Amino acid sequence: MLTTTFGYLDSADRVWLSLGDEPRRVWLTRRIAAHLLVGMAHQLEVSTPGAMAGADASTRARIEHQLAFNEDSGGGLPTAPADVPIRLGEESRAVSREASYVLCTGLHATLHPDGVCTVHLALEDGEDRVLQFSRAGLHRWLRGLWMAARHACWFDPVEVPPWLRESMLPPAIQAVLRPPDPSSRDNDGVGDPLSPP
Repeated sequence: MLTTTFGYLDSADRVWLSLGDEPRRVWLTRRIAAHLLVGMAHQLEVSTPGAMAGADASTRARIEHQLAFNEDSGGGLPTAPADVPIRLGEESRAVSREASYVLCTGLHATLHPDGVCTVHLALEDGEDRVLQFSRAGLHRWLRGLWMAARHACWFDPVEVPPWLRESMLPPAIQAVLRPPDPSSRDNDGVGDPLSPP
């Protein structure tokens, strides 16, 4: 089963991604990541169906984004890395530094009318990668990329649509993890609140 793994190496200030068991990782620069996140999120917004119902593009994209994480895809086999779970890379710095990387020097992404998205990553060694996603898969993949970029502290959050930044945890769990209001504490607001998710 193919899985896209995203990570960040602070010493290089680069986000990386690996596909399945491929030993090499692809470096993504801040510029490339911004182009993917902002550009593809906009394409999803303007192409999300349901405009005739009256909801604005951002609201429709938000609903589609939530459905991508909460609806069963039909039980079929995954067809692309983004159709399966995504995990943020967690490993020691030594392991990250010793991994093999290839730089992504450019990309071309297309969202086709049938809902299929193709992302062509141009790599510096000429061994380019073409990724194909369903709309739901693209939502999941962009969320993984956003999490890695957020970990890198690359973007002012306003650059990325609110629906992509929202927590995907159920509201009940978000309420438990939310820091308490300092004015409601028994110790006159003294003490450290829980870290937000």
